[in-house]
Amino acid sequence: METRSGRRLSSPPPPHVACHGRGPRDADLIGALPDDILLLVLVRLRCVRAAARTGLLSRRWRGLWTYLPDLTFRGVPPAKVESALASFAASPAVSLLDICIRVGHTAAQANSLLRAAAIVSPAELFFDFPGSSKLVLSHMDRIELPCFDRTISIKLETWLCVMPPPAGEFTALERLSLKACILDLGTFTPHCGGTRWCLGVPTRHPPL
Repeated sequence: METRSGRRLSSPPPPHVACHGRGPRDADLIGALPDDILLLVLVRLRCVRAAARTGLLSRRWRGLWTYLPDLTFRGVPPAKVESALASFAASPAVSLLDICIRVGHTAAQANSLLRAAAIVSPAELFFDFPGSSKLVLSHMDRIELPCFDRTISIKLETWLCVMPPPAGEFTALERLSLKACILDLGTFTPHCGGTRWCLGVPTRHPPL
């Protein structure tokens, strides 16, 4: 197209092409959303491992999973769960921590994992840890439940023996559900004053 002066004008770009060389088709529209909306997307995944992998999509997603309010670990090795929990130590309080470990791990791994969970101190804790492939009740097969400062509800299911911490109290605990082998129920009483108890047998048969 030419003007009366003879100057030629360039044709306007197509509607889908931006003047800066990057149009809506190439723009990261999802990444442009506020963090609160992106966190809702991650919550829908219902898996911390899957949420963490979104960091591979772009820099915008990296580290965002560490602000999830609900953390679910299903079938993830204890060492990897501990590593993930370390990322939440300085994050806002977690409302739910749901850990389900497969059969074949030791009481020492359970104790280490519970200590890592106590640092996060979620409002609600569900800990499903069957134990090793054989049920052998010995000193090494005991789980020592550490004190959780902000935790209101704890549900623990395991075939290992459960012991209270040597000192301290569960200051915020209101509900304690134990489906486990307990050496001495009375040892928990000084640590859980005013707590509502729920005791029962495990829902699965002991592993052979």
